[in-house]
Amino acid sequence: MSFTVEYNRVIYKKDRHTMVLLVKQGDSNVYDSHSNLRAKHWRLAAAGSEKELWKEIGIRSGSTEGGALQRAKGWNETVWWKIEDYIKLYRSKIANAKPIDSLLTDFSLTLVIERNPHSKNADLDSHITTIIDDFQIPYVQTHHFDTSRLVYEKPVENQVELYTYLERIPVNFYSKDFSIFYKVDCHKTRI
Repeated sequence: MSFTVEYNRVIYKKDRHTMVLLVKQGDSNVYDSHSNLRAKHWRLAAAGSEKELWKEIGIRSGSTEGGALQRAKGWNETVWWKIEDYIKLYRSKIANAKPIDSLLTDFSLTLVIERNPHSKNADLDSHITTIIDDFQIPYVQTHHFDTSRLVYEKPVENQVELYTYLERIPVNFYSKDFSIFYKVDCHKTRI
């Protein structure tokens, strides 16, 4: 049985209503073929008000109780978290959040939308298509596993774009025919 390993986390804050949570994580049974270490990546886990971040943190903290979410210890070891310690860690992260102006210096974000143009959900398809058109998100390719899905991508260029996207587009949305998420690349070795 695999579990998620959390390696690092960072919170950026403009005010109590504009916050971003990024988490570096990987799966216990997925290894990088070059380094033979566990594969890990950064993901934009939540954005919005402090309340929105706590919703995501609450879901993740529940996973610590059963061992589905563990923390890294050294190169290949993991340790179970107590839910209290997990919450305490995030209270500290929120209290010491970095200024949101430094987010695009530390990371590059790319908005990714995947859609199946033959979806039976016409209302959702119309809404997703409106987002693609309004924000001029270009088509880049067909999805490599699910060839019925078209992939649209647009890098976040500046703070104004970041605030607009976070305000108007869901951060993480997954359904059978549609996905909205962000690709996250870290510019620094230590965050």
